[in-house]
Amino acid sequence: MDGIILKQLIEEASGELTGKMVQSVSFYGKSLVFSTEEGDLAFHLGGQDPWIQVAPSAGYKEKNSSYPFFSFIKKNMGKGRIKELALKGEDRVVFLTLLSLQALGMTEMTLVAEMITGKVNAFIVSESEVQQMWKPDRTSRALEPGDVYLLPREASDGQEPEARYPGSFLVPTHLRDEMARQGVSPKEEGAFVARLLDKPRFYIIRSGGRLLLTLLPYTGSEVLEEFERVTQAVNAFYGHYLQAETLDRARKEVTKYIKKEIKKTLHTLDKVEEEEREHGEYEAYRKRGELLLIYASRIKGYHKKVTLTDPESEEDVEIIIDPALTPSENAQKYFKRYTRGKRAVERVKKRKEALLQKERYLRESLFYAREAEDKQSLAELGEELDIPAYRKPKKQQQKKRPTAGHRRIEIAGGSILYGKSGRANEQLSLKTASPDDLWLHVRNIPGAHVIVKKDGEGEVSDELLHAAAQIAVWFSQSRGGGKVPVDVTLARHVRKPKGTPAGFVLYDHFKTLIIDQDADLVRKLLEASPDRD
Repeated sequence: MDGIILKQLIEEASGELTGKMVQSVSFYGKSLVFSTEEGDLAFHLGGQDPWIQVAPSAGYKEKNSSYPFFSFIKKNMGKGRIKELALKGEDRVVFLTLLSLQALGMTEMTLVAEMITGKVNAFIVSESEVQQMWKPDRTSRALEPGDVYLLPREASDGQEPEARYPGSFLVPTHLRDEMARQGVSPKEEGAFVARLLDKPRFYIIRSGGRLLLTLLPYTGSEVLEEFERVTQAVNAFYGHYLQAETLDRARKEVTKYIKKEIKKTLHTLDKVEEEEREHGEYEAYRKRGELLLIYASRIKGYHKKVTLTDPESEEDVEIIIDPALTPSENAQKYFKRYTRGKRAVERVKKRKEALLQKERYLRESLFYAREAEDKQSLAELGEELDIPAYRKPKKQQQKKRPTAGHRRIEIAGGSILYGKSGRANEQLSLKTASPDDLWLHVRNIPGAHVIVKKDGEGEVSDELLHAAAQIAVWFSQSRGGGKVPVDVTLARHVRKPKGTPAGFVLYDHFKTLIIDQDADLVRKLLEASPDRD
C-alpha cells in the first residue's frame, strides 16, 4: 500500500476507532482482524502488497494458526479499548495500542505493523520492549523479544535534502513521476502534495497497464472509479479491482500452462500413433512364417527372396529370407517379429489410451481454469496439475491432502452437488455420493459431475432432475449452445479405471436427457445457494 494512501487511511480510521472496544481477534492466512463495535480493522500482511482494511465486516473466516505470534495476540489483545491508531516515523509503520484488563491489572499493548513491501514485520510491544514478533517476509530485522523496539531505518526517498518535505518518504514513485509530467519541480512537490491532501479525493485508475489507487487522475490514464472517503477507495481497490486483476492474471498463467501441456500431449500422441502404424503389420509376419513352413520342402537353393501363394487368399506373397538359414529358421525369425510386434502394439495402445485420457483431463482442467471464481480454486487446480508455481514444499505435501471442495444448491425436494475441478469431481462422485444418488454429466464434453440427493423416500421430482441437468450444462463447455445431451445414471454405476487422471470416470446403465438451456433458472439457483460445502 502506498504510504500516502496509508497515511490518509490511518487518519480516517483513527477518528472512527479510537476509544472503541475490540471485541475479538481472528486470523485468516496472514491476515489479522480486530473486530470492534464499529466494524473490523484488518491487517493483511501477506503477499506483495500489504494493506489495511476498515469495513463493517472484513469477510474473513478464522483459521487455526500455529504461529506463537497470533496466539499471543489472542491472549493479550483479544479484548480491550483502542487507545491509539497512528502512523509513526517516516515510513509505513502503523501503531495500534490497546488498553485491556488482565489478571495483574490494566495493561497497554501495541501492535507495530511495518507495512513496507518486501520487508513486512509485526511486533507486539509493551513499555517499549518487544514481547513477540512475526516476520512473514523473513526479513533480517535485528530485533528479538526483550529488545527495545526501534523504528526501521528510513530508505532514501530519492530527494535532495533541501527538497524534502513532511511525508516525502511516503510519496510513491508513480505519483512523483506524474508530478514531473505535470512540470512540478522537486522543490515544488511539497506544496503540490499539500494541496492534494487539503481536500483529498481518491481515484482508481489504469495507467500504462497498471492498476493504481491515487490522489488524482494521471495524464493519459483511465479513471475507473472516484471516491470521497479513503476507506471506501481502499476496500474497492484491494477487495475488488486488484483481486479481479490478480485473478485474471493467475487465470491466464494457468490456462497458458494447460494449453502448453495439451500441445505436448498431442505431439506425443502423434508419435505414438506413428509407432502404432509401424507395428500394425505384425499379422503379416505371422503369415510369412506360416507360408515358409508350408512350402519349406519346395524352397531349395540360394534365395534372398521367394514368392509363395497364400492358400487362403490365393494371392502371391513376396517374402525376404536369409539364404544362410533354412526355411524353418527363417520362419522362426518371422514368428519372433510377430510376437514383438504384437506386444509393441498392445503397449502402444495402452500408451495411446493414457494420452487420450490425459488430453481429455487437460481440456477439462482448461475449462475449470477459465471458470475459476477465486484464487483458491486456481491454487487447488494448480496443485492438482503439479504446476511449478503452485507446488507446495515437501513438508506440506506430506500432510494429509484436504478434501476437495464442491458446491451445494438446496432446492425443494433435495440438494444438487457439483464439482469444479477434476479432484472435486472425483471426490464427489466416488466418495460423497451414495450408491442410489443420481449422477449427471454432459455427454462427451468437459464439465462438472453433478449429484442429486433427494429428501426422504420416493423418486426424484422432475423439477429437481431438470434443475440438476441445467447445472450440469451450465458448468460445462456446452454452456450457451442449443440443445445439450445430459447422461443420467445412479452413482453406483460410476467407476474410475485404475491409473487414470483425476476426475476421469466411466459409467453405464444411463439414460440421456435432451436439455434446452435456461440461464435464468441457473442464476436463480446459484444466487440462492452461493456457498461451497
